[in-house]
Amino acid sequence: CRSGEKRSRPSSSAGCRPAFLSWWKVECQGTVDNRDQDKLLVPALEALACDDVLVVAVTGGSGTDALRRRFTSPNVIIADHIDFAALFPHTDLFVCNGGNGSVLLALAHGVPLVLAGTREGKNDINARLAWNGLAVDLRTEHPKPTAIARAAESVLDDPAMRDRVARVSEQLAAYDSVDLVTRGILSSVLGAKTAPSEPIVTHVDPASFRSTT
Repeated sequence: CRSGEKRSRPSSSAGCRPAFLSWWKVECQGTVDNRDQDKLLVPALEALACDDVLVVAVTGGSGTDALRRRFTSPNVIIADHIDFAALFPHTDLFVCNGGNGSVLLALAHGVPLVLAGTREGKNDINARLAWNGLAVDLRTEHPKPTAIARAAESVLDDPAMRDRVARVSEQLAAYDSVDLVTRGILSSVLGAKTAPSEPIVTHVDPASFRSTT
């Protein structure tokens, strides 16, 4: 759902009812580290696929057909690639390993996260997001389906987290990234005398969107 819309939490006890889907969950294991799908894609599908939700799993082109044969529920979409910018405005939860690009895009669209990754600097990204109350960090490369399910339920049942993520989305929307990069290059190439008078990057206080409860 879009940020600000209210939906009732679907009951998983009723089983899979694709005609009445009310929550969208997206999962991705990353662009490069996606060969071993048992790390995140498979346990995430096992945790979320048979719920009253639409689940979109993105493989990066690795093992897509095998996953489609294994997870055949009609509320599961498994694709090689997908346009996250088009998908995230309709997404309630993003499960990923904490890659910088996908995390920033999710936050830009106001989507809270469940994170499972500790390599390539992802442990630092995930810890910061969890500390600021924007995500649940499972702090492992190999999460169990039960852990993913609990984390997903925790995020979806947390309106305060959605509010914090929405505020970060507003902060990100206020940046004109092309203008910032252009001014930064001009400042570096042409020197301080022609540098813009305004700071190129303003400081954002994490405490402004971290829960105090």
